[in-house]
Amino acid sequence: VGLCKKMDEIRALQEELRRAQQSGSVARLSERNCVQLIMKLKELGLLQIMHTTDGKQYVTEAQLEQEIQDETAVRGGRISLIELEQIVMMELSQIEAAIANIMKFDTKYYFIHSELLTTDYLNTISEEIDELLQEAGRLSVSDLSMRFNLPVSFLTQVLEARMGTIINGVLEQGALYTSAYIARQTARIRGLFSALTRPTPVAPLLREHGFEDRLFHAVLAQLIRSRRLSASVLGRGDKAVFCPDLVSRTQDAWVRSFFNENNYIEYDAVRRFGIADAKAFVAARCKGAALETCVISDTLLESAGAAIDEALASGAWVDVAELLPSPLSATDVTRAIALCPATSRRGRPAEVLASTIVCSKAFIDGCVASLQPDVQAAAESTPAAPAAAAAAPAPVEDTKGKKKDKGDKKTRTPSTSTAVASGPTALSLPALEKRLAQIAPTAPEQMLTEIAERIQKPLLAQFQELQKTIFVNSGESGTRRKQREDQADKFRDAVITLRLCEKGLALLKDDAALHRNLLRTSGFDACLLLLQIQAADHNVTLPSVTIDSLARAAKLLPEPGQAALVKAAELLAGKTVGPLLDHLEDVSGDLDVLLRKADRKRDKALLQASYDEGLARLAAEVDPASLLHRACLLIFQKVTGCMLRAPGSAVPQIVTHLATLLPGPDHALLLSYQQRVMKVMGERRRAEAGDETARQAVVELEGSLHTDADKLRSLAAPVTPP
Repeated sequence: VGLCKKMDEIRALQEELRRAQQSGSVARLSERNCVQLIMKLKELGLLQIMHTTDGKQYVTEAQLEQEIQDETAVRGGRISLIELEQIVMMELSQIEAAIANIMKFDTKYYFIHSELLTTDYLNTISEEIDELLQEAGRLSVSDLSMRFNLPVSFLTQVLEARMGTIINGVLEQGALYTSAYIARQTARIRGLFSALTRPTPVAPLLREHGFEDRLFHAVLAQLIRSRRLSASVLGRGDKAVFCPDLVSRTQDAWVRSFFNENNYIEYDAVRRFGIADAKAFVAARCKGAALETCVISDTLLESAGAAIDEALASGAWVDVAELLPSPLSATDVTRAIALCPATSRRGRPAEVLASTIVCSKAFIDGCVASLQPDVQAAAESTPAAPAAAAAAPAPVEDTKGKKKDKGDKKTRTPSTSTAVASGPTALSLPALEKRLAQIAPTAPEQMLTEIAERIQKPLLAQFQELQKTIFVNSGESGTRRKQREDQADKFRDAVITLRLCEKGLALLKDDAALHRNLLRTSGFDACLLLLQIQAADHNVTLPSVTIDSLARAAKLLPEPGQAALVKAAELLAGKTVGPLLDHLEDVSGDLDVLLRKADRKRDKALLQASYDEGLARLAAEVDPASLLHRACLLIFQKVTGCMLRAPGSAVPQIVTHLATLLPGPDHALLLSYQQRVMKVMGERRRAEAGDETARQAVVELEGSLHTDADKLRSLAAPVTPP
């Protein structure tokens, strides 16, 4: 009964299902509603899906991972990220995330250089590599890396994991070898080196017999470690030498014996005994000081140090080369001196002379003291130079109109390179060496030469100080000071003129050609005055000086004048006046020709003097071209208030600039005069060629120019107040 009742319920449910299937749908969802419903479920976290790049399908993470694994298997266990993107139609970031999740739970996958690889693929290529290895006997991992397009480091790990299983061989220093290949090479190397009975460089053997470098060194080291070869390898790389033990024992015994008996050993002697890397060989067996060409024992070094200590304590000198073995070079002796503690001990300063001689400072000071009478006698017998006058006190007005003493101004002394020009013969190097030979007759000549070079500069400084003192006390100092001050005033006026002309060039847009012309005229005048002042200060006779020979003449002077004027000569070849002005202002103090501060009254006086001088020359000028040139310069200064120095070729540029500064009729006269001058110059050239018409035109044009000459002079003349 119960079973029948249940069957009746099942039939009732089936009937209800049939009616439901046959009935029509009351409500149907559109595609848009479905998309919105899916998006809402994703926002609520109830649905984890991703849409494809075409936007028509949705994929779950599990499905994406499965498709990636399937495609990788289809492609033989290796597929690139770009190929996966095209196949599964998903974004790269989603594919990479899926791959990372796959690799987290399955260790047979590898992601290398945007490619997904499987262990099966790696096993396949390992089998292929093994086949290649058995055929060739040797394979390079770098070549395999290029063949399979895999990184060397990754491929090395793959090969190491499969050595002895899939791959039958040995991985050694970036290469694969078969056991048979290694055995053949080992036999060749063993046979070759077993036959050697004397030290032999390894590199030539390696090249001659065609051994592979990486395997060769490993096999040779293994044979030596296993004592199959009773030998050793000295040195590394191209300097490596194979040395049988018998030879090594003989070399070792000889080196130790020679060093113990002589307290030194030369590297050249060790090399002649067949040892290539002599320095390393000796350093491992002989305890001492390593020099450039040899090694000396500590006992020998201590003996030399004791002699140096004694010489410094007694204020004398010692030639260390006489205390050390004769084969040592001067460089070795110098190095040995530096290693002695006595040379660096405080309280006993030492000087190393002629590379091998240690001299106490007290000995050099004694030589200087012995030469003081010579310096005094030279200062008294040599005529005093006018430079002493510049160092004497001179009143200088300050900004408040008071006078202050400049006598404490520092002066510079010439260097030893100018001793011939600024010092007496008694203080020249040959004379000093001769006197030092009398003071220390047993000292070597080279030592005396270096002492003379070291003490000449302070002796010259003392000589000049004494000379200045004698000069200031003499009766002629006043006259010479006055002459020097007159020259200095001319130099200062030349610098002011140069600065005023620079302002005028600024109005003409700083034309480079005009700057160069100003440098070669007014700039050269200022430098020549400074050169003459310095030559008089140091009793130097100058040849005829031009702008091209200025640098050569400056080299006749001592420092600091030499460097200052050589630099000035270089700046005269520059493109602008500014650097020369700055340089003259910087060095004027060092050369005792201090420039005054900017003074408007002085500038105005120089401008007026230049203007008056130009008017006088203009009044006497008769040549039309020269008259036009002088008139343009004066008119420019008249209307701008700026001095101008320019060549005749700059007249058209000046006339153009004056167009906006002169009244119309005045500029028309100036322009007409310029045009006629240019025309008459052209007609003259044709007249000289025999053109009679041109000769007549020249006469007519010159007549009109002479007629307007007075008008042009009036235009340049100062304005007369009513």
